[in-house]
Amino acid sequence: MVDIAEMVVLQEVDLRLDGLKRRLADLADQLQEPDSHRALSDETAAQRTRNDAVTQERKAIEAETDALREKIASEDGKLYSGQITDAKELRHLQEEVFSLRRNLRVHEERLLARIDEEEQEQAALQYLVDLGEKSRLAWDEHRAGLQSRHDEIDGEAARIRAEVEESRAKLGPADLAVYDAQRRLQQVAVAAVVGGVCGACRLSLPTTILNRARRGADAVNCPACDCIVYVR
Repeated sequence: MVDIAEMVVLQEVDLRLDGLKRRLADLADQLQEPDSHRALSDETAAQRTRNDAVTQERKAIEAETDALREKIASEDGKLYSGQITDAKELRHLQEEVFSLRRNLRVHEERLLARIDEEEQEQAALQYLVDLGEKSRLAWDEHRAGLQSRHDEIDGEAARIRAEVEESRAKLGPADLAVYDAQRRLQQVAVAAVVGGVCGACRLSLPTTILNRARRGADAVNCPACDCIVYVR
């Protein structure tokens, strides 16, 4: 005699455990760091690289500009020291100083442009850093809620596993083997027959199947979905 009643009880807790496992798997996926965080981190790193490049270029132009100022100051000192009396040499020095001053204006304009660019890049970096911090705080709060829910469901699943073991202990080896074999094929292993209809696939059952299911002497399978059927 097949112990259909205990199979039904076991299936009920098995199905509850299946549902909890699906919820745990879904929560585990949700607990993974979002792709948007990695993308934002990559963009912030790229922005830092751009900032460093602009800063290095600004420093190089700044050094060239300072060198020009020093050279102009030195040449001015010679020009107005009164030490040079030769008119040709004096004119040549004046032309050189004028050329240096024109070059200095070009460098100063380049330096100002780089300073503006550096400020813009720094503002862009700060925006990304602030956005990253806000995103991280929001994610940490959301993740804490998900983890709490995950732990709660995991605890519930542990209790259901204990119930599963208790139910399995009540079935004989032969019945348990039949049940396990059916469960490996499909999630719903046992279904009630209501009004001559299989509770799993909702198709009408032949009279011979119904009669065998009523007797309950052995496991009877629905010819359509292969689920074990029983009559309440």
